[in-house]
Amino acid sequence: MDKISLSVKEYYLKGVFQIYELHVKDLEWDEVLSSRFLGLILNTIKLREYFDLYVIDSLTYLVTHAREEDILNFFTEARNIVEEKNKSIIITVHPYAFNEEMLVRMRSISDVHIILSVKEIGDRIVKLLQVPKLKVQ
Repeated sequence: MDKISLSVKEYYLKGVFQIYELHVKDLEWDEVLSSRFLGLILNTIKLREYFDLYVIDSLTYLVTHAREEDILNFFTEARNIVEEKNKSIIITVHPYAFNEEMLVRMRSISDVHIILSVKEIGDRIVKLLQVPKLKVQ
Protein backbone atom coordinates (compact mmCIF):
# COMPACT_ATOMS: atom_id res chain seq x y z
CA MET A 1 0.00 0.00 0.00
CA ASP A 2 2.96 2.29 0.60
CA LYS A 3 3.78 2.06 -3.12
CA ILE A 4 0.58 3.96 -3.88
CA SER A 5 1.13 6.44 -1.04
CA LEU A 6 -1.55 4.91 1.14
CA SER A 7 -0.14 3.89 4.50
CA VAL A 8 -2.45 1.58 6.43
CA LYS A 9 0.06 0.28 8.96
CA GLU A 10 -1.29 2.41 11.82
CA TYR A 11 -4.86 1.27 11.15
CA TYR A 12 -3.76 -2.34 10.89
CA LEU A 13 -1.91 -2.16 14.21
CA LYS A 14 -4.95 -0.58 15.89
CA GLY A 15 -7.15 -3.39 14.60
CA VAL A 16 -9.47 -1.15 12.60
CA PHE A 17 -8.08 -2.45 9.31
CA GLN A 18 -8.13 -6.21 8.87
CA ILE A 19 -7.23 -8.47 6.00
CA TYR A 20 -8.73 -11.91 5.44
CA GLU A 21 -7.61 -14.24 2.74
CA LEU A 22 -9.11 -17.37 1.37
CA HIS A 23 -6.65 -20.23 1.29
CA VAL A 24 -7.66 -22.04 -1.86
CA LYS A 25 -4.45 -23.74 -2.95
CA ASP A 26 -4.98 -27.14 -4.55
CA LEU A 27 -8.78 -26.90 -4.50
CA GLU A 28 -10.68 -28.33 -7.43
CA TRP A 29 -13.21 -25.65 -8.27
CA ASP A 30 -16.77 -26.41 -9.20
CA GLU A 31 -20.19 -24.80 -8.81
CA VAL A 32 -20.77 -26.17 -5.30
CA LEU A 33 -17.42 -24.98 -3.95
CA SER A 34 -17.82 -21.55 -5.55
CA SER A 35 -21.30 -21.22 -4.04
CA ARG A 36 -19.95 -22.09 -0.59
CA PHE A 37 -17.16 -19.54 -0.84
CA LEU A 38 -19.58 -16.82 -1.97
CA GLY A 39 -21.69 -17.61 1.09
CA LEU A 40 -18.61 -17.60 3.31
CA ILE A 41 -17.67 -14.13 2.13
CA LEU A 42 -21.16 -12.79 2.86
CA ASN A 43 -21.22 -14.44 6.30
CA THR A 44 -17.83 -12.94 7.13
CA ILE A 45 -19.15 -9.48 6.28
CA LYS A 46 -22.30 -10.02 8.36
CA LEU A 47 -20.30 -11.25 11.37
CA ARG A 48 -18.01 -8.24 11.22
CA GLU A 49 -20.53 -5.46 10.87
CA TYR A 50 -18.41 -3.07 12.92
CA PHE A 51 -16.49 -2.19 9.74
CA ASP A 52 -17.83 0.45 7.35
CA LEU A 53 -15.95 -0.68 4.26
CA TYR A 54 -15.28 -4.12 2.81
CA VAL A 55 -13.02 -4.71 -0.20
CA ILE A 56 -13.15 -8.01 -2.06
CA ASP A 57 -10.27 -8.39 -4.50
CA SER A 58 -11.02 -10.32 -6.60
CA LEU A 59 -14.10 -12.43 -7.23
CA THR A 60 -13.01 -13.33 -10.74
CA TYR A 61 -11.96 -16.92 -10.09
CA LEU A 62 -15.00 -17.66 -7.92
CA VAL A 63 -17.54 -16.34 -10.39
CA THR A 64 -16.01 -18.13 -13.37
CA HIS A 65 -16.92 -21.40 -11.66
CA ALA A 66 -20.22 -20.34 -10.05
CA ARG A 67 -23.77 -20.66 -11.31
CA GLU A 68 -25.42 -17.44 -12.49
CA GLU A 69 -28.09 -17.85 -9.80
CA ASP A 70 -25.42 -17.96 -7.06
CA ILE A 71 -23.65 -14.92 -8.49
CA LEU A 72 -26.87 -12.92 -8.66
CA ASN A 73 -27.80 -13.97 -5.12
CA PHE A 74 -24.36 -12.92 -3.87
CA PHE A 75 -24.55 -9.48 -5.46
CA THR A 76 -28.16 -9.00 -4.36
CA GLU A 77 -27.29 -9.93 -0.76
CA ALA A 78 -24.27 -7.62 -0.86
CA ARG A 79 -26.55 -4.88 -2.15
CA ASN A 80 -28.96 -5.51 0.74
CA ILE A 81 -26.11 -5.20 3.26
CA VAL A 82 -25.11 -1.88 1.71
CA GLU A 83 -28.64 -0.50 1.90
CA GLU A 84 -29.79 -1.95 5.23
CA LYS A 85 -26.56 -1.60 7.23
CA ASN A 86 -25.23 1.56 5.54
CA LYS A 87 -21.99 -0.18 4.53
CA SER A 88 -19.75 0.11 1.49
CA ILE A 89 -18.57 -2.94 -0.42
CA ILE A 90 -16.01 -2.71 -3.20
CA ILE A 91 -15.75 -5.79 -5.39
CA THR A 92 -13.27 -6.26 -8.21
CA VAL A 93 -14.02 -8.63 -11.07
CA HIS A 94 -12.34 -8.90 -14.45
CA PRO A 95 -14.91 -8.27 -17.18
CA TYR A 96 -14.12 -11.55 -18.97
CA ALA A 97 -15.62 -13.41 -15.98
CA PHE A 98 -19.16 -12.56 -17.15
CA ASN A 99 -20.97 -12.81 -20.42
CA GLU A 100 -22.56 -9.62 -21.72
CA GLU A 101 -26.01 -10.37 -20.26
CA MET A 102 -24.51 -10.94 -16.79
CA LEU A 103 -22.45 -7.75 -17.06
CA VAL A 104 -25.65 -5.80 -17.68
CA ARG A 105 -27.29 -7.42 -14.65
CA MET A 106 -24.26 -6.77 -12.41
CA ARG A 107 -24.20 -3.13 -13.45
CA SER A 108 -27.88 -2.74 -12.64
CA ILE A 109 -27.37 -4.12 -9.11
CA SER A 110 -24.32 -1.95 -8.43
CA ASP A 111 -24.26 1.70 -7.41
CA VAL A 112 -20.93 2.34 -9.08
CA HIS A 113 -19.26 0.76 -12.06
CA ILE A 114 -15.62 1.60 -12.72
CA ILE A 115 -13.50 0.35 -15.61
CA LEU A 116 -9.73 0.41 -15.34
CA SER A 117 -7.87 -0.16 -18.57
CA VAL A 118 -4.39 0.26 -19.96
CA LYS A 119 -4.02 2.01 -23.31
CA GLU A 120 -1.12 2.93 -25.52
CA ILE A 121 -1.25 6.55 -26.61
CA GLY A 122 1.60 7.34 -28.95
CA ASP A 123 4.73 6.02 -27.29
CA ARG A 124 3.25 6.12 -23.78
CA ILE A 125 1.31 3.53 -21.82
CA VAL A 126 -1.41 5.13 -19.70
CA LYS A 127 -4.01 3.84 -17.29
CA LEU A 128 -7.55 5.00 -17.94
CA LEU A 129 -10.27 5.11 -15.33
CA GLN A 130 -13.82 5.28 -16.68
CA VAL A 131 -16.90 5.69 -14.53
CA PRO A 132 -19.91 4.64 -16.64
CA LYS A 133 -22.21 4.52 -13.59
CA LEU A 134 -22.13 6.55 -10.41
CA LYS A 135 -25.11 6.73 -8.09
CA VAL A 136 -24.91 9.84 -5.94
CA GLN A 137 -26.99 10.05 -2.79
